Order: sequence, then structure tokens, then C-alpha cells
Amino acid sequence: LVPEALFELGERLSALDEPVQASSCYQALVDAHPGHVLAPRAHYGLGWCAYGAGDFDAASRSLQRVVRSDAADEELRAAALELTAWAQLGAGRPGEAAKAWEGFAQVSSDPVRVYQTGLAVAEAWRTAGKPGEALALLDRQAQRLGDADLSIETLVEGTYAALDASSLDAAEARLSDATKLARAGATAAPGEAPVGPVGLGDRGRLLRRRGLLCGRRPRPRRRPLPHGQLSG
Repeated sequence: LVPEALFELGERLSALDEPVQASSCYQALVDAHPGHVLAPRAHYGLGWCAYGAGDFDAASRSLQRVVRSDAADEELRAAALELTAWAQLGAGRPGEAAKAWEGFAQVSSDPVRVYQTGLAVAEAWRTAGKPGEALALLDRQAQRLGDADLSIETLVEGTYAALDASSLDAAEARLSDATKLARAGATAAPGEAPVGPVGLGDRGRLLRRRGLLCGRRPRPRRRPLPHGQLSG
């Protein structure tokens, strides 16, 4: 089969939850046509199938081929780094997941995905008994998101990580930053008194927002682009 047909068949089989047959198509493409423009996307398909099967090491190997490929565009590379982070989390390696997240955060144009993946990596650090690593990652995330609401949520998570690390000063600093950022975005309605300084009630509301995040671990996207809408 020609490369396009192999890739199309692999995509359809993957969408039908037939990972073994899909992997055979992707592998046939990269074996016979390693330099084809679709080869990086086939490696991503192999990575996704391996991830779904719980073979996180194989997933990471396939995804690294995407990341290192000159033929992979930025969107595909971002998707591969995102899925690599989740594969490393599945393998119980938060340090490697954090490295993948760093690369993902640098190239991704989707702050929500960066936030969700970073939150999962930070939680893995905390579960591993290393809240300091979680705090450092959350601090980097808060600085680079460029979205006020997501930055506030990240700072609130950082407050809890700092408490886990028994660093009350660090917890106070991050909660203060979160409340200031939240109040800076608040405006008084017509006829109402201007928004006042940050108070204890504001802090309580921010901390309660964390309940919206607990127990909802996000999953990586199915594909970097919807079926049939490949660029290039």
C-alpha cells in the first residue's frame, strides 16, 4: 500500500479501538517509508496505541522519534511531548514527565492543556513525597501560562504544595499572589462600591475553588488534529 493508504487505514483502525491492527499499519509505513512526510504522524500513532495498551516505555520511544523529527510540525511535536509526559506518569517517572512537560509548555499554544498536564505532574511529585519538586513546577507554570484564571488556580495548588513541604512562608506568598491576581481582575458593578483590599473571605473562596480540580485527572488528546484535517 502507498503511505497515505497505510496511514489512513491506521487512523481508522485506531479510531475503531483496534490498536494492534492500527499499529501494524503505522509500523508498515515507517518501515517502508521512513522519510515520508507522514512518518512522524505514524510514529505518533504508534505511541498512542502503545500508551493505550499500557506499554509506556514503547510509547515514549515512539513519541521521541516524533519530537526529534525535522519533518514534525510544531503542533505534532507539542502533542507528542504532551503524550510523553502522560506516558512517563503512567510509568511512575515524574522526573521524566516533568522534562516532557517543560518541552510541551515551550511549544504549545494551548494554555489549558499545559495547565492540566502540569497539574498532573505536580500531583505525581506530591504523591511521590516530593512537594518541593511540585512547588517548583507549579511556580514555573504560573509564570508562563499567560492566563489569569489558570495562573490563580496554579498558585492555589502551589499553596497546598508549600504546606505539604512545611513551608508556611511560601504558602502565604503564593496565596497572597493568587488573591491579588484575582482581585486585580475584579471590577465593581455600576453603583457599587469599588473593590476593596484582599481579605480572609477572598482567600477562603480561592481555597474552596481547589475542590473543582480534585479527582479530575485530564487525559491527553486523541490526536493532534481531528481525523481528515491533517495539515501539510
